[in-house]
Amino acid sequence: MIAKKIEYLLWLLGADNTQLAAYANCSESNFSRLRSGSRTPSKSSQTVKRFASAVCDYAKDRNMEEELCKAVCCSDPETALEKQLIEWLYDGSDPVPPLGGQTSDLAVFGQKLSSAMDLISMTNSRLSRAANVDPSYISRMRSGTRLPKSNPRLIERLCSVMVQRAYEQDKINELEDLIGAQKGAVEHELTKLLFIWLYDRSSSANMTAVRRLIDFIDTYPQPSTKDLPKFESIATDDILADSRTSYVGLEGLRSAVVRLLSNAANTAGSVLWLYSDQSMEWMHGDYAPVWMSLMRECLDRGIRVHIIHNIDRSVAEMVAAINYWMPLYFTGLIVPYYSTKRAGERFSSTIFISRGREAIVGSCVKGMEPEAVFGYYTDPVCLERCERAFETLLKDCRPLLKISREHADAAGSSNVITANNLRFNLNDSGVIITKLTEPRMSFSFEHPVMSRAFLAYAESLRMPR
Repeated sequence: MIAKKIEYLLWLLGADNTQLAAYANCSESNFSRLRSGSRTPSKSSQTVKRFASAVCDYAKDRNMEEELCKAVCCSDPETALEKQLIEWLYDGSDPVPPLGGQTSDLAVFGQKLSSAMDLISMTNSRLSRAANVDPSYISRMRSGTRLPKSNPRLIERLCSVMVQRAYEQDKINELEDLIGAQKGAVEHELTKLLFIWLYDRSSSANMTAVRRLIDFIDTYPQPSTKDLPKFESIATDDILADSRTSYVGLEGLRSAVVRLLSNAANTAGSVLWLYSDQSMEWMHGDYAPVWMSLMRECLDRGIRVHIIHNIDRSVAEMVAAINYWMPLYFTGLIVPYYSTKRAGERFSSTIFISRGREAIVGSCVKGMEPEAVFGYYTDPVCLERCERAFETLLKDCRPLLKISREHADAAGSSNVITANNLRFNLNDSGVIITKLTEPRMSFSFEHPVMSRAFLAYAESLRMPR
């Protein structure tokens, strides 16, 4: 009974042993024995607890907690989902629902639809309103319980809405990367390509994103600043002399960040601490080259940056964010982290600190960013409180990406493959990508979501795990 229920959960979530093992940071064989029924541990065993935790985390990452709650009859996902899942596994009186047909088609379509929607911050309800579709229908497609083969016009309508949303959010480049489209395609072409990509089973959404990241690392040269605005044209005298204590809205946040980074660049020995879980829209458009120029200037002057990335998102979004930051990562002066605590869904917060000198801190209800108030602090007592807040946040963080100019090798036994100008070392703890051409660098990924995506990429190369 337990093995059948595990098989049902994997089908429901579109997951496999490798993916869940990556979430649990354990050997795939542990879960393989559970799934096959060759091992039936006690309800209180560590293996069962790890499996339940991995399933819950995977469902959270895929926005499928609602479907998981229904499957295991849980009414309180915030505090009781993992416990109820274990109870459901061992409840012999609770029948196993039928798996249905075409499992792989359902899973791939659902994963891709979720990746595209996550990339453009589109919820089920918002997409349903824009396309005049029942939100429960979209939920079933995302969960892998419905494949709309008989209604192509509906999917074309959904694709059109998502492409329009990508234009509104200035995320066309990211969408093109996700679906493998050539740059510069017009709107109706992107809609058609998105439609084709959703139904294409040749590669998963995660693998597409990973391939883009690998291509980026393989071909990226030393970053150029020739197309960025000059630092002197941004860090003007009136910016440096600004003494405001608060800034309002997204334009206010942009002005505050210009002031903070300009002052940091002009102060020897500065250290920057950066965290924000609000939407990245404030960094897009005309402001993007301004931000990049300021960060480049800080790094060129030897300023170290510790940044906590918001990675409560899909692999595609994570890869897009890493691609965005990669030109700065190449300097070796940025230390990126991710928090092991889940971000809330009610508020968004920002903490930017130039240690010992200045800080920008603000919080608001999500969706109210255009009216948010961001405090600008220079008082030593306030700065100390801001820094203690960041240090407390950092305690629950782990490295998202480790960069080295040495050719690092994965510890212990690992699988190694060389493709083009890159060498991959993969094992249960993560992946190391070594760039064999100039600039010679190694990139180490240990986050479980990224690890399982790279393992899937290795499978696509028929590499033994």
